[in-house]
Amino acid sequence: MRTPVNRFSPTFMMLATVVAGPLVLSACASQPAPQPTPIAPPSEQATSLPGESAPPAISGATWPFTGLPADDPNALTRAAVAVKVDNAPGARPQTGLDQADVVVEEIVEGGTTRFLAIYHSSLPAEVAPIRSGRPVDTQILPSFGTDLAMSGAAEPTLQVLRAGGLNLWIHGEVDGAFWRVKSRKAPHNLAVNVATIAEQVAAQGRNATQSPFLFDATPPQPDVIPGTTPTTTAEVAFSDATKATWTWAQDHWARTQQGAQPWKAATVVIAQVTVAKDGGRDSGGNATVHTELTGSGPAIILRDGMAIEGSWRKNSPSSPLSVVDQAGAPVFFAPGQTWIELAPSPPKLNG
Repeated sequence: MRTPVNRFSPTFMMLATVVAGPLVLSACASQPAPQPTPIAPPSEQATSLPGESAPPAISGATWPFTGLPADDPNALTRAAVAVKVDNAPGARPQTGLDQADVVVEEIVEGGTTRFLAIYHSSLPAEVAPIRSGRPVDTQILPSFGTDLAMSGAAEPTLQVLRAGGLNLWIHGEVDGAFWRVKSRKAPHNLAVNVATIAEQVAAQGRNATQSPFLFDATPPQPDVIPGTTPTTTAEVAFSDATKATWTWAQDHWARTQQGAQPWKAATVVIAQVTVAKDGGRDSGGNATVHTELTGSGPAIILRDGMAIEGSWRKNSPSSPLSVVDQAGAPVFFAPGQTWIELAPSPPKLNG
């Protein structure tokens, strides 16, 4: 349960600068605010730093990565499957992103981005177009699972992915899972059947990973959670070539990119990360980049027409990504699909 905060007390003003850590706050002297009813309760290790305690256990028949009711409780134990999806101009509109539980957007060479789409509650028969993996995937996936479907990767990248503990499902190595879509042009025409990959993952005996998220259907209150303000749009810039805008649409956040196909999300996490050239070049001569996702940094969390200013923290490549508000308290996500934007700069917010 969250504890109401006196935003004007000296104690709060001192603690509001803390990005993570154990927190003891006194209740407001005024009428107490309503308490949330989390779908997935926090870990019992309440005194641990965010990101250091074990992820919360699944509570009830809800999907672990969305917090939505599970139509098939027996499926909760199956492993998730991640798919690397292209986001170059020739790749749009993509197929199957709307069925992912979680979508992570990361910058790659040439200023474009790719999506790491994570499927668990739904296993679509077609996701496209599929492209190659990147080393940053080893810092993202362990919180959700270890199975990654992709077109392939350069040998040094394959070594990094395998050394990071990922189970790779690669085009040309899996019978009946990948095919070329005739209506698309290469290299943006490779598709994958996620259900087929999931069957083979199940045959290898892997099970579901506990969710790193906390869900609560109650909208956040600005007078309870510090740094919470009504917001209508958030503009995210990955580069001059790739910019996305999230707009509040009454009951969801809608994503558009240079006017391209909109995608929907219940919660959007915009995590400001460090992106730097790593000294390599791709086949087109573009400088390859490294995204650092271990450590901490600023974050904006969008949900229910609100922007919550806080921070993200990740203690190691295999530890979960935790998100806290200005006072260091965990941020609860709205049930539904979550997008995580790994952006090199802060977003522009409009109220």
